[in-house]
Amino acid sequence: MALALGAYFAFVTLLRRSEYIHLAPRQKDEDEEDEDGYHTIRAQDVLFEFLEPNALGVKKSIFVSPSLVHLHSKGDLVALDFIVPSSKTDQKGEGIPFHVSRMKVSPLVAFDLVDLAYDWSFCARPEGEHPFLSWNKGKKWPSYRKFNLAIKKVAGDMGFPTNKATTHCLRIGGATAMSLAGISDHMIMIYGRWKSLAFLLYARKCRATSDLVVSSILNPINFTSDDVIRSYGHNAKFRIK
Repeated sequence: MALALGAYFAFVTLLRRSEYIHLAPRQKDEDEEDEDGYHTIRAQDVLFEFLEPNALGVKKSIFVSPSLVHLHSKGDLVALDFIVPSSKTDQKGEGIPFHVSRMKVSPLVAFDLVDLAYDWSFCARPEGEHPFLSWNKGKKWPSYRKFNLAIKKVAGDMGFPTNKATTHCLRIGGATAMSLAGISDHMIMIYGRWKSLAFLLYARKCRATSDLVVSSILNPINFTSDDVIRSYGHNAKFRIK
C-alpha cells in the first residue's frame, strides 16, 4: 500500500523522490535531484480535512492528523493538506504547501488521492516526525530500491522498456499529463517547483500531441507563401503571381 500511495503522490503532486521516500544517510548521495539531504514528508506535515456537524448541527471543517483519522468517517472527508518541509527550491526552509480536494472516481478521474491517503493512515497511523509513508511506529518504510523494482515491474507488465523505469518517471509523467491537459508551462514550472523551463525536456509526446503538430504543419493557412516572402523582407527575389 505504501508503494502505491507514494507513486500516486509523486505523480499527482510532482514530488521529488526524497520528499516521499525516506532515505537513510548512506543513500543521500544517490538522490541526483537533491543532494542537500532528505526532505521527507512527515506525519506532522499532513492534515486531513473533514466536514462534520458541531453541537448545533452546523457542518464545520476540522483538521485531523494521520494518526487519528480512524476516529472519523471517510464519508465526511473532503480534502488533504500537506507540506513538503524543505527542498532545494525552498532556500528559507519555509515549507511548500499542497492542497488536494477529494474527487469521486469516474471515467474522468482515475483515482482519489485523498481517499487512498485516508486508507493508508487508517492502517499505518504514522505520527509526529515519523515519515508519512512509514509504519510500525516509524521503524519501517519502503526503500528507494523497492519503489524502483515496483515501477519496473509495472512497466514490464504493460510492455514498456524497464531500463529507464524509475521513480523519476512519476515526476516526468505528471508534468507530461499537465502539459497534455493544456496547463501552461509557467504553471507547470510553479507547481513542480522547477527554477527554469528545463522540465520541458521531460515532456513526452503522445498520439494527441503528434496529431496536433502534424495537422498544424500541414495546414496551409498557418504558414503561407506570403509569410515566406515577408520573412525575407526587401531581400526577396521572387513574387508569387
